[in-house]
Amino acid sequence: MRANSRDNTLNSAKGLNVTSDTQSLQNWVGRSDTNDFYSFNLSGRSSFNLSLSGLSANADVQLIKDTNSNGQVDTNEIIAGSYQTGRKAESIQTTLDSGNYFIKVYSAGGSTNYNLGVCAKPTTADWTFMVYLDADNNLENFGIQDFLEMAKVGSTANVNIVVQMDRISGYDIRYDNWTDTRRGLVRQWDKPGSSWGTSIGEANMGAQSTLSDFMNWSMTNYKANNYALVLWNHGGGYDGICWDDSNQHDRLELKEISGALANVSDTVDVIGADACLMGMTEFAYQIRNHASVMVAAEELTPGQGWNYTRVLSDLTANSKMTAAEFGSAIVNGFGDYYGVLDTGIQETLSAIDLVKLRSSNPNNLSNALSQFATTFMNVSTSSDRTKLETYRSSSVNFGDGYYPEYRDLGSVLAGVINDITMTSMIRDAALMVLDTYNSLIISNYSADGRATGLAINFQARGKSVDGYYNSSNLDFAADTSWDEFLHWWQTA
Repeated sequence: MRANSRDNTLNSAKGLNVTSDTQSLQNWVGRSDTNDFYSFNLSGRSSFNLSLSGLSANADVQLIKDTNSNGQVDTNEIIAGSYQTGRKAESIQTTLDSGNYFIKVYSAGGSTNYNLGVCAKPTTADWTFMVYLDADNNLENFGIQDFLEMAKVGSTANVNIVVQMDRISGYDIRYDNWTDTRRGLVRQWDKPGSSWGTSIGEANMGAQSTLSDFMNWSMTNYKANNYALVLWNHGGGYDGICWDDSNQHDRLELKEISGALANVSDTVDVIGADACLMGMTEFAYQIRNHASVMVAAEELTPGQGWNYTRVLSDLTANSKMTAAEFGSAIVNGFGDYYGVLDTGIQETLSAIDLVKLRSSNPNNLSNALSQFATTFMNVSTSSDRTKLETYRSSSVNFGDGYYPEYRDLGSVLAGVINDITMTSMIRDAALMVLDTYNSLIISNYSADGRATGLAINFQARGKSVDGYYNSSNLDFAADTSWDEFLHWWQTA
């Protein structure tokens, strides 16, 4: 064949339309045309296969990604290669993310015709584990550490680990001290430097649109049978999560989280909050229709948060886990990790069955709580009110005193049920709530054994209700009688 110089560089590479069907072409390399370049694009993660055959002399092949877009093949941009001796056929099999790639076929001794065959079949993993890692604040160093924990395991054929990470200046200068927002697949031993992933500029991690965009991007590019989403940052219970310091300290309110979840292309199976204080009834109710399982902590969470090496080791070892099984594995791993540490915090974490909060379940928790609240307002005596305040104030409180109204729901209910001097209708209503409550706790870890799984907003008798706690901001306040009860409780 005649020499063809039009495909001898990255910039002049011949474009290929690589699909799930094998595409074959013939060409030639030799002394007058030492290499040929081909380019192709993948819209999603794919299983890529290449063959180079029909050789009459030695030729090799490389798979390249021009990461820095300089039009040259740098050493760290060669993803894979095949370097057989003599006339032996060459082949490459690997998994590729979405993006632009190049193939280089080159002479390794003599001139030869060749047959090149390529195909890429979209892959569907068992799980895609999405981490919305908002390190745009004073938790940046912990964000870097958690990224490295994920990279110790790395993505596999059955588990995609995808991260959107936002950083900030002034806290941790490691790994190139970049300050924009980047996202990508986490492979084993990846580092969170400026060459990892793709920059999307400075994104506001406290915006609903940013969260929904990340989830849709993940679901489009890293398809799976199951999806887990982890919201990583500071948490404030019903007040929200994911404060972004570079964007006027904006945060994700609960209604923004449910709004983002309602506008994704697939269903999220597990929603986790690697943050303080998000294990609340109000949060669980807000996302009840958009996931099967919630994993969150009633109490403050230490800065190091979840041990992602343990979480992802468990998942990759058994990628066929159901959402409930995965939620339990996260809780169990959390307990194993913190059970031998002294952090000064009585850590908690629980996995919650969100399906049992939905209106389609006639015995759902929200209905039972509304019935309890209504019953108490209608029939309670002065003695009942005094005793309820006693059980409220003696229940587990969270937030190191900064959130005195965040109370363990199971503790309050148990106090009422066990007090035979309280009005029987109130005790019966409390028992109905507790039975439903216990049924939705899939797994629970409490360092001191006192927290039962979910907290609820319940201020002291005679104290006013937080102005933010209203039907405009929270579905739980809009759909149940709990907020009416809290306002009544102010003067009860």
